Amino acid sequence: MTALSLQLRYTSETGRLFPLVYDPGGQLRGVTMRVQGNLERSLQLQIAQDQATPGSLPGPLPPGTWEVWLDAAGLVPATPYQLQLHGDRSERPLAQEVPFPEPVLKAEPGWYRGELHTHTLHSDGNSSVAELVSAAQHFGLDFLVLTDHFTTSGWRELAQWARQGPVALIRGMELTSHRGHANLIGIERPVDIRVDDPARPLSATVEETHRAGGLFSVNHPFSNVLGWQRHDLDWAQADLMEIYHHLEFQHNVLQWGLWDQLLGQGYRVVGVGATDSHQAFWGRHRLGQVFTYVAAPELSAPGILSGLRSGRVFVSLGPTLEFQAASGGKTAQMWESLPLGGRVELRAQLRGLDRPATLFVLKNGLYLAHRDFPPGDHVWEGSDLCAQPSYYRIELHAQPYQAPSPHQRFRSWDSFMAASNPVLVGAHFKSGRWK
Repeated sequence: MTALSLQLRYTSETGRLFPLVYDPGGQLRGVTMRVQGNLERSLQLQIAQDQATPGSLPGPLPPGTWEVWLDAAGLVPATPYQLQLHGDRSERPLAQEVPFPEPVLKAEPGWYRGELHTHTLHSDGNSSVAELVSAAQHFGLDFLVLTDHFTTSGWRELAQWARQGPVALIRGMELTSHRGHANLIGIERPVDIRVDDPARPLSATVEETHRAGGLFSVNHPFSNVLGWQRHDLDWAQADLMEIYHHLEFQHNVLQWGLWDQLLGQGYRVVGVGATDSHQAFWGRHRLGQVFTYVAAPELSAPGILSGLRSGRVFVSLGPTLEFQAASGGKTAQMWESLPLGGRVELRAQLRGLDRPATLFVLKNGLYLAHRDFPPGDHVWEGSDLCAQPSYYRIELHAQPYQAPSPHQRFRSWDSFMAASNPVLVGAHFKSGRWK
């Protein structure tokens, strides 16, 4: 067989039904989320030796038993459907493997900003891979991760742009579970994401992600039915979590609370931001609205991944910041640890404030101090006596145009401007946890 075609028809007013096609070796070879019709719905995909529809992977079609999984979440049990498969044995050329280049675009260490969560026509996005890369350049991103739902089929197109720069392009995919979503960032090969199969624990996918060179990032944990409900996750295995998601509005406050809870329990989970772009150039899904800044040894895919692992990361809607602490003659950057005992000297450097803002200093998730700043560049310094293992982090919020009291300050989802990752005091690390 040199080609396989699939057509799925079903009737539903609200639910969605997605087919996933696995070859005899258990590799996902085809998926489509491109639904046609409103009530009478249909989906089509094709996998061939020389080409494939978006979401599917071209290449040899090995003999054996192929499987079609139907992701029927959201459908009532009585939903009728019709599935048709057609095999083709005509002669076809074989698609060539496309190596994925990871050039060094800038050899010097620095702060690089980018987007960790994006979608294209290969899943439920409305932009091509080319349009996504073009938008990343247009909005001044240094790096970009492609994280289509279920599939890695967009990697072939992404590889064609990766060598050209100036944006470091990174492979990824989005685990799309019925009880939560997660990005697998920087993986070098596809990962089995069938975590809704009772026979496959979530820990197996996390471990496979790490073996594939990637980072496991929990997405929009309070996004209603898409929120994180995977209570089987060992948070010591998680690498990243979206603490600010551009489409989650008031749910971001809950994400900060969860993050502080995890930090307080000693989990080393790096906070990142996301646009979750489904339309590269316009609308609420466009790129360039929230950035994750990473202190990396170089601008390259491996360099950005190294920076994310180090945790010297902050999230911003515009201004930039640096945060560090010193004690006992030692200086610590974000996710570094100072010895316990004595006074901790805290320092924040803010650049590019375009409106009046308030800097909040948090200790163990609780208010410690604040300072108001006018537009411009500023440095804040403060100190605290730390007698027990603790962490400090900062948030930057826009000041309200009118406040009930001149002494009242707000930390809310709609005032958010930027947030750092924590600096630790009296911490030691073991198996993904500190303290």
